[in-house]
Amino acid sequence: MIEIFPVYITAFKQERLIRVYLPKNYHKENKSYPVLYMHDGQNVFQDNDAIGGTSLELESYLDENELEVIVVGIDQNSEKRLNEYCPWFNGEYSKKILGSASLSGGKGIQYVDFIVNELKPSIDNTYRTIKEKIEKLIQDSDLSLIESFYLDCGTKEAGDNEIINKEFFDSNKAVYELLKKKIPNAKFEMINDTEHSYLNFRERVPKIISFLKNRGFISIYYAKGSMFIKLN
Repeated sequence: MIEIFPVYITAFKQERLIRVYLPKNYHKENKSYPVLYMHDGQNVFQDNDAIGGTSLELESYLDENELEVIVVGIDQNSEKRLNEYCPWFNGEYSKKILGSASLSGGKGIQYVDFIVNELKPSIDNTYRTIKEKIEKLIQDSDLSLIESFYLDCGTKEAGDNEIINKEFFDSNKAVYELLKKKIPNAKFEMINDTEHSYLNFRERVPKIISFLKNRGFISIYYAKGSMFIKLN
């Protein structure tokens, strides 16, 4: 079951659609559930809402496997997506791989602040969630509190552009090498001959969910080019 409603983002002075998946037995039982927060909300649950027409089909997967988790999908603002998901400007790195500097990025802190201080309290007040406070984790980047970390990428993320493919792999591998020293349950998957598309992402959903489920879900993990923040 998906519930959809707008939430106001104070820092951006605009409303954003939020899509909430509730487990099949949510209204039949009086129990609380862990919550998984996901970006690009249009592309999470159903194909008919997805940008490009292909989603992760997560609603069907969770229903079929009867997983007891609430999933909150935050719709993207396509025009400002890079600005919101990046905490710094991308100038030098974009110049290295694209040949010209980009001014995108820089609003990631405000976006995470919205999730922590506006969206999460609203979700906790509306639904039966397992409430735990890990705001300090996000504010101070205390990686000792992160239980697990998952990262994957394809060898053909940029199609036939081997230069960007190599940069994509090198940057993801560098992040993994840093984090695996601090996070016991760190996993990095390299998917051969796979491009950056939701059709490919969808095929990896069972592997990712299995990784999370076997560890009782997680605090924060990074997958397929987007940060997924689990605050409960």
